[in-house]
Amino acid sequence: MILDAAFDAFIRHGFRRVTMGEIARAAGMSRPALYLEFANKEDIFTAVLRRYSDDLLSEIQAGLKARNTPADQLMFVCDIWVVRPFEMVQQAPDAQELTDAGHAFASGLIAQVHQRLERIVAEIVTNAGSPSASAMPSAASIAHVMVTAIHGFKDHAQDLADLKRLCADLVSLIAGPGSR
Repeated sequence: MILDAAFDAFIRHGFRRVTMGEIARAAGMSRPALYLEFANKEDIFTAVLRRYSDDLLSEIQAGLKARNTPADQLMFVCDIWVVRPFEMVQQAPDAQELTDAGHAFASGLIAQVHQRLERIVAEIVTNAGSPSASAMPSAASIAHVMVTAIHGFKDHAQDLADLKRLCADLVSLIAGPGSR
């Protein structure tokens, strides 16, 4: 209940403008009761970010089974990890604080989440078994490049169509031409 209320508040108003009192009211509790659960707003934001990231990663892992080619799997990763948050920010600009997670207090969590995403992408690349695999960087290196690139795409895309094109181009580079 607290995390749902906090997520909605952070999406609508961003981290800086949300107060503990606002989160408590939205969760149907008093501020003192909220402080019994969380020491401060940073702890709530980190918990919201952890749950949001875990949900996206779980959806990615579950959805990969339904995609047959590495290109389709990599595009699915992009759709869930980049396109969906981009669309959310288009509808609620203050959601960018949650999707970018540029707060220093959350940097350790973000690093862990990116490592998890890189492992998922590395597994896709490894399972692709490209015939020129010996000339390619390692799957872990390719995964790191992809995760870093897609993180930057949302900052540079002109619109949703441009974001999807950037993702598709990157997937073609990784999975090979004609893989889409």
